[in-house]
Amino acid sequence: SAIALTLRAVGGLTTGEVSSAFFVPEATMAQQISRAKQRIKTSVVPFGMPPRSELPGRLAAVLQVLYLIFNEGYTTSSGAALNRPDLTSEAIRIRPDAPRATGSTRSTASPASRGHTRRAASRARSAGSAARMG
Repeated sequence: SAIALTLRAVGGLTTGEVSSAFFVPEATMAQQISRAKQRIKTSVVPFGMPPRSELPGRLAAVLQVLYLIFNEGYTTSSGAALNRPDLTSEAIRIRPDAPRATGSTRSTASPASRGHTRRAASRARSAGSAARMG
């Protein structure tokens, strides 16, 4: 639920988009996010950057958040747009500078580099369809 809350609060994804990433109903995800917020409110742990010594242990969660933001941008779960380049480029831009993160970025940057071509081809197909109909 910490990852879901991060996607919602920091990543800016809607609850519906977060629920789609976890393959659960939106109501279930809304409940999980609400519980995570409550745990933060009632905890005595300060909310902020962890000490440098804890960063390596949190890398996996950070990479998962960035991967899910990238995925939502690459193929949106809702709305009229096929993709959201703002999300894909931001997920790549803010990745941590760590060897494990660099490998993760390679796997996401390759499909992202083809995004412009995908969007152009989609627009061309749409324009062709409109011309045939008109």
